[in-house]
Amino acid sequence: MTIDKPVVLLTHDIDILSVSELPFFSRTFMGLGYRLLIENSLRFKKRNITFGTYLKSLFYFFMLPYIKFSGRFDFIKSSTQSMMKLEDKHNVKSTWFFITKDLHPGMLDKHTKAPTNRQTYYKISEHSKFINYLMKEGHEVGVHSLDAHWNFELGKQELDIMKDITHQNDIGVRSHWLYFDKISSYENMAKSGFYYDCTLGWNHKIGIPYVSPDLNKSDSDFFIIPTHIQDGALYDECYLGMSFYESKDHIISLLDKLIENNPVITILWHNNSFDAPRFWGDGYEFIIKYLKDKGCEFVTVKQYIARNNK
Repeated sequence: MTIDKPVVLLTHDIDILSVSELPFFSRTFMGLGYRLLIENSLRFKKRNITFGTYLKSLFYFFMLPYIKFSGRFDFIKSSTQSMMKLEDKHNVKSTWFFITKDLHPGMLDKHTKAPTNRQTYYKISEHSKFINYLMKEGHEVGVHSLDAHWNFELGKQELDIMKDITHQNDIGVRSHWLYFDKISSYENMAKSGFYYDCTLGWNHKIGIPYVSPDLNKSDSDFFIIPTHIQDGALYDECYLGMSFYESKDHIISLLDKLIENNPVITILWHNNSFDAPRFWGDGYEFIIKYLKDKGCEFVTVKQYIARNNK
């Protein structure tokens, strides 16, 4: 009996689009400096990065003020470009989730404010040309939501901003920092008008989240797409903290299980992971090449839903 290979959904959460957009004394900007100088020093001592990568990290650290105020050598922009070139090289398309409200960290729930460093600093309206370019190239665009997980009215505001830019109605969502409540968030997101949600997954580990068959298809045609591998879970020092070489066996083990048992494999990789300060691009390319070699097909989330919903 021949088992059909699953389709692969490549997704990206867009938290930062450039160094120059970040306020100089913001926690996000300072966090870049910490990663470039301190975190990558620890990674180098653990041999999680090469000496050349470490020197590059130090170069960007000392250049941070110049990059911020001149806009030159912006490693966040080059990281995004590297990701796009990699996908072009392998002829795959992806789904990008953008935050539609700047300077707004949102809420954890109706009683608890989210940490201020959850906010973003890019104005989505200033990147509408880039968003429409992505769509023209065959990629998909969704909302990286701050509030839809707890308040459908605020979620609708986020969705309407993206609708005005893309002129599309069937738009998906993933909650920023993966905030959601199993009881109420799906109802809120569906009520907001979103087409699907990709939040279900983990920040701290990779694996196969359980999706109840009762939730997989609702009366409102709201779909739940689980996420299996996130870059930060593998490589961030706060979580598994692996080197690329340490991560390969873990990635292969999970991908083989997914290929055998799941109709879909969802990968989450941040656009600011390829160049400094994280240097996680090798893991993303390894996943793409491994799944291509296994005969998997790469589609956007909406393409998968349309195919699965016939």
